[in-house]
Amino acid sequence: MLKKLFSKFRNILPKKLPKKIKRINTVQEVSFVDLAGTSLILEIRTNGNDTMLVLTDKKSQLEFLFDQELATLLSVLIQSYAVHKVFPDLDEE
Repeated sequence: MLKKLFSKFRNILPKKLPKKIKRINTVQEVSFVDLAGTSLILEIRTNGNDTMLVLTDKKSQLEFLFDQELATLLSVLIQSYAVHKVFPDLDEE
């Protein structure tokens, strides 16, 4: 009787589902060599709702991950350097 009860209970419960593997997809990628000869890769990766900018040094396997807010700040700093050859004063209000 108890065995029959457990088998009915087991049939009611959902079967164990395989775990989904989180996968980070690369949407776009650009590679270049800097002035020191280091191969760098700049890519946009998505994982579900997260999108990040990734700067990778292939030689030392270093990765720098930027969310959209940090990528915007980096863009402002690089743009200021390209135009004025200085960084803007971020402490100004």
